[in-house]
Amino acid sequence: ERGVVAKLSAGYYSQRFVDAAVALPKSGHLLVDADVNFEFAKKRGLLTFRVTNLFDRGFTSVLEGLSVTRLFPDRRASATLRWRF
Repeated sequence: ERGVVAKLSAGYYSQRFVDAAVALPKSGHLLVDADVNFEFAKKRGLLTFRVTNLFDRGFTSVLEGLSVTRLFPDRRASATLRWRF
């Protein structure tokens, strides 16, 4: 048996401020990842192609008035190959 399997996954991330001294806006961001897997005949190997943050959504998290590193990196693509000998 062999075949292709594709998967989309999404996560919604939000931030809001409950005890802030000044009114800060709440914000949210939808991030989407995609995976495509190809399994070789007789389960000899698996080729995977993955893209994280598919739509390259950027945002900054705020913590007590400080700007911190983004929660997720820019769009990233990777390919892996597993093979049985």
